[in-house]
Amino acid sequence: TDTGADVEDRTTATDALQSLQRLTALDFAPGSAWAYSNSNYFLLSEIAERAGKRPLAAQAHERLFAPLGMLHTHVHTDSRQLVPRRALSYSRLPRGGWRWNFSNWEQTGDGAVFTTVGDLFRWSRNFQSGAVGGAALLRAMASPGALDDGTPIEYGMGLFHETARDFASISHGGAWAGYRAELLRVPAHELTVICLCNRDDLQPSAICHSIAAAVLAPR
Repeated sequence: TDTGADVEDRTTATDALQSLQRLTALDFAPGSAWAYSNSNYFLLSEIAERAGKRPLAAQAHERLFAPLGMLHTHVHTDSRQLVPRRALSYSRLPRGGWRWNFSNWEQTGDGAVFTTVGDLFRWSRNFQSGAVGGAALLRAMASPGALDDGTPIEYGMGLFHETARDFASISHGGAWAGYRAELLRVPAHELTVICLCNRDDLQPSAICHSIAAAVLAPR
């Protein structure tokens, strides 16, 4: 980071806000280009907390996780919190062997969600049922975005839209410390593939696409 903080340091939302306040210019005019931004998702979580007058973790539990039956999912806001059956994350060492790779950052919005494969499948099924969000939101999330001049982009409403290996998919992944994750859906075939890894030398996006291609291959 620009402050010199290591990912293993404990940093708070206040630290992140103070860092962002030192920025003096945008990378580009809004609507003229697209780039993924963790900072924007973090700022969105701050807006949600101030508008809802409650921590994001509490809002997410009440409005998202609990209604969907995601009993093993939470927004992790305290790096010192003990989590039963938590999988630690690892990095491979250049000369062989492994080291524990962890992060004590406590910002939310761009990550910090602890979950399981089973709970993510419950999340995925909501894109068919609309139990949370409703049909209008799901329709909006089913299409990619566009720049202000109409140029289409592959990203929209927090999801990547792409066509590869002869099927159209909607997906999103993440990586932090030694953790790697991907959730890929193929709506036309009602297929969901989820991959969670706790070592940084794996590529869950490639794994998910390979599994989907194998499942959908002509027989």
